[in-house]
Amino acid sequence: MDAWGWSSLHPWLAERAALPVGPLFFVIAGPTRGHAWSASAARIQLHQVAVEAGVRRRFAPHQLRHAHAVEMEGTQP
Repeated sequence: MDAWGWSSLHPWLAERAALPVGPLFFVIAGPTRGHAWSASAARIQLHQVAVEAGVRRRFAPHQLRHAHAVEMEGTQP
């Protein structure tokens, strides 16, 4: 992961360290509070954010990983 990715993740890691032991990513509110954030729930959330952002094309979360890898290719020495 590049420096930008870590800088984006560090605030959550610091917050997570102060919480009870459990999954790294978990549900914060609702009936499943404290349980691991499932892959299907992450996909649903990503879809909702994409719709709100006006993304018309359907895509999968794994495509974000590929897009990031392509971006990183140009930054490697």
